Amino acid sequence: LAAAWAVAAQLGIDKAGDKSCSALLSALDMPPIKQPFTREKRGEITTLRWGEQMCTYDAKGRARGAIDIAQLQPTKGVSPRLRDAKAVLMLATAKSVKAGFSLREPDVVPSMPWGNEPGVVQISSMSKAYGHPTNGFAGGLRMQVNRISGKVASLAYTPEFTPDKPNVKITKERALSLAE
Repeated sequence: LAAAWAVAAQLGIDKAGDKSCSALLSALDMPPIKQPFTREKRGEITTLRWGEQMCTYDAKGRARGAIDIAQLQPTKGVSPRLRDAKAVLMLATAKSVKAGFSLREPDVVPSMPWGNEPGVVQISSMSKAYGHPTNGFAGGLRMQVNRISGKVASLAYTPEFTPDKPNVKITKERALSLAE
């Protein structure tokens, strides 16, 4: 009976994950899930894969990421639709809001100036803790945008949290000796 309940619960999560992934793909204007696809579960994350695409969802069936590998491929000899960081940020902000995520204090990498390269740029909105960058360890949103096609290539979201305030107090001299 317990095994049947566990299977039924997982089927419910998978159904919610499929629905959530479909909504995320639609919000990002990525092609929809196509048959056949594979479902891989690793820890708390499940990944759906089909063709050159994938979508991930968490243990509660909430979509957390999507990628269209075709949008990461180099495109030569075509003028970019998104010519500067402002245009990239406008697209990324609109897509993240449509997908239900927040893009606060975003960084664009690489920084400008750009010519026709790079074709793909990354937008990151990572939590900061007490004014210090957390490098993604406190969650946030990462998005890659193909500047040539003007489409989202990938999105990955990690739930944000606020780390405890640092409480270790040492002198500058002690910090330097530890560093040495």
